[in-house]
Amino acid sequence: SFRTPAELEPTTAGPPGVVLLHGTLVTDALYRPFARKLSLLLGRPVHCYNRRGRAGSSPQPDDYSVKTEVSDLAIVMHQTGSTDVVAHSYGGFVALEAARTLPMGRLVTYDAAVSLSGNLSHRWRP
Repeated sequence: SFRTPAELEPTTAGPPGVVLLHGTLVTDALYRPFARKLSLLLGRPVHCYNRRGRAGSSPQPDDYSVKTEVSDLAIVMHQTGSTDVVAHSYGGFVALEAARTLPMGRLVTYDAAVSLSGNLSHRWRP
């Protein structure tokens, strides 16, 4: 069942986790099979969550921005004891922005959205 990051209890037992961050127009359901395989390969927990506005997650607030996404990622990392992030597409953009301010062990992006002109840092809704 889905729980919001605020409902999770912080965990420090076992190896640090990895957060898998999905792209736009999809949910974490697409990434769960990969997360299971990655967890087995790494011997570490891999956590997926639905970004705001998707599959029962919290709605996007009126002031929604990449800062909202970075804050959500920070909460998930803290609550799950995760130190590393694997991210795809717009999730990769969020993770790259987060790496500027959050303590992160390792970051892997695939086909990350990048903002050369700065236009992705503004409010954007799928």
